[in-house]
Amino acid sequence: MYSISSYIDAVEEGDGTGYDILSYLPNGKRKYIEVKTTSGPLNTQFFVTQTELSRSIQEKEKYYLYRVYDFDRNTKIGKIKIIQGDLSNICQVPTNYSVKLKSND
Repeated sequence: MYSISSYIDAVEEGDGTGYDILSYLPNGKRKYIEVKTTSGPLNTQFFVTQTELSRSIQEKEKYYLYRVYDFDRNTKIGKIKIIQGDLSNICQVPTNYSVKLKSND
């Protein structure tokens, strides 16, 4: 069983950390948790940022995606699937790209 009694969330650390919750395993090692929620079934598309993907690759066995699905906003109840590790094997090719045009002095 995992303990989340001691955690830091993205509100405290900022949204660019690549995870939502920093928790600890019973052995004291860090556990990085990213939560993705949809009201649709498990196979409903959701998005992972480059930062989240990079963090999952960097932390590997300490990174956990908590995939909440079939979430009912009224009852606040949903189902959950926990995926541990590098997310690159489930991520598809990016569909959006950031563009910054150079200014013409």
